[in-house]
Amino acid sequence: MSADDIIELQRRLERYHKTSCLGPWTHSVLTVFRDQPGEAARMLAEETGFERDWLNRTFGSSRTSVSTISLKTGYKISPRGRRS
Repeated sequence: MSADDIIELQRRLERYHKTSCLGPWTHSVLTVFRDQPGEAARMLAEETGFERDWLNRTFGSSRTSVSTISLKTGYKISPRGRRS
């Protein structure tokens, strides 16, 4: 991942924060994904305070999920996400 890729990813995450009524949520959610890879969405929802369906919609979509990889159960941080 190049420096430009990292800058673009950070810009994308910042846009999520600016347009979201939830405020800056990505760091807290991605930290839980990093610390608990493969955890069921139900448990991730409890841990993050976000609804399970919201997590699945937000991170289950490849177009919005540049920092995560969907697993059979749960998510993990992608190599690209780890570098940013």
